[in-house]
Amino acid sequence: MNVTNLINKILTDYANTNLVVNSSVKYSFLYNDCQTDVFYTRMDELQNQLLIAVTVNGVDYLSTLNFSMNSDNEYFMNYYLPSELYKNVKFTLLYINGKCSTTPYFERMVQTIMNNKPTPSNHRNDISHKNLYHYHKHNDNPFFETIIRKSMSDDMVNKIKNKYDSKVAQQIFKYCGHTKTLRFTSDINKSKDILTFIN
Repeated sequence: MNVTNLINKILTDYANTNLVVNSSVKYSFLYNDCQTDVFYTRMDELQNQLLIAVTVNGVDYLSTLNFSMNSDNEYFMNYYLPSELYKNVKFTLLYINGKCSTTPYFERMVQTIMNNKPTPSNHRNDISHKNLYHYHKHNDNPFFETIIRKSMSDDMVNKIKNKYDSKVAQQIFKYCGHTKTLRFTSDINKSKDILTFIN
């Protein structure tokens, strides 16, 4: 899955879409009879992320996929689902041919974005009308909020390694050292861009 082509397509679609009354572009697809909406916006400090809303059995799960560019002008993105989301949807959304895998799901997402025009959308309105799942583990919340003074847990180390590409993860670890950790939130109003925050 070529991430650079994907992100360039999304950025081009965003630039070429009339967003006078809307704030984002949205791509929607069905996978295993479950609806997924993928939003891109430059608002709410989400300019380096895709916002994903997955509907499974009437419950909507939010997650984000962070992307970044390297010195060769290539984009990188880890296809990441929080552990609690994965656990809750693995036998409905992700179960295919007797096994659970995120790869076919994300391949469908990429295929949908590459082959379709987006719909203009107000991401906040769309999200406010969803039956949102509230993560029990704060580490699984979708939006980066801030950095706090507290030693980083093993769970947070794993989340950073899985959610961000290796270069960004190393920047985060260097910034946090042994005395700080990240805090995530379910409140889009508190969302921050991690790279803007640490640079």
